[in-house]
Amino acid sequence: MAAEDGKKISHHLKQLINREKIRNHYRRIKRCEGRFRIGGVDKVMAETEEGLQRVFKMLEIEIAIKDANKKKLQQANKHHLERNPYNHY
Repeated sequence: MAAEDGKKISHHLKQLINREKIRNHYRRIKRCEGRFRIGGVDKVMAETEEGLQRVFKMLEIEIAIKDANKKKLQQANKHHLERNPYNHY
């Protein structure tokens, strides 16, 4: 890098160190705020006997998502991709 733009190596080293300090600073802020997770679902609104309720437990979240997906029509039941290749009709 130093040969490309004519600046000293120490200048580039200071820039790299400063960049890493800033990156670590904002990572610590995200971790403290709880935004460090990359993704995922931590709560859903699920239909129960009492109506819509927030669900926080992972097993209940998975069941609620599966139930919601079953209600949607994803594809026809007799679609050729859904058939078992080992069953002969």
